[in-house]
Amino acid sequence: MPHDHVLVAIEAGRADQEELAVRTLGNGRYRLEVPPAMTLGLAVADVFEIDQDTRRPVVKQRSGNLTVWLYPADATEAARWLTTAAEDLGGRLDGAALADRVFIFTLPVDATFPAIERIFNQFVHDHPGSEWLYANVYDNDGVTPLEWWTDSAQGV
Repeated sequence: MPHDHVLVAIEAGRADQEELAVRTLGNGRYRLEVPPAMTLGLAVADVFEIDQDTRRPVVKQRSGNLTVWLYPADATEAARWLTTAAEDLGGRLDGAALADRVFIFTLPVDATFPAIERIFNQFVHDHPGSEWLYANVYDNDGVTPLEWWTDSAQGV
């Protein structure tokens, strides 16, 4: 099914933008269909609006998915090993971007943070030079947890 596309600012106050694949829901709301490669705060199936001043997405309803970005030292090994590990947790490799410099995974939050962290930390340990991060778990400061997963309704 074809997607609609919207442009959002990657960081408020900057000219950098990312085009997101979405389903338009109406009334200025969108549902994310493909995870972002550069925009923090979003996961597949999240519903969001675009702040008219900052052009940043504002999540209105969380899907219960986590977005994980992996910056692998070895792209081939990352795709093979981590795809299987993510699938074992109910997740998936959604693709690679930026010439295979970032791999984007979607995992359900109920896979648990310890289980997710175990597989990505193991990969980084076994592949020096690789790094990973959660793209929708921390506030813009990169430290403060958003804690949306503690709300059983997952609404914002």
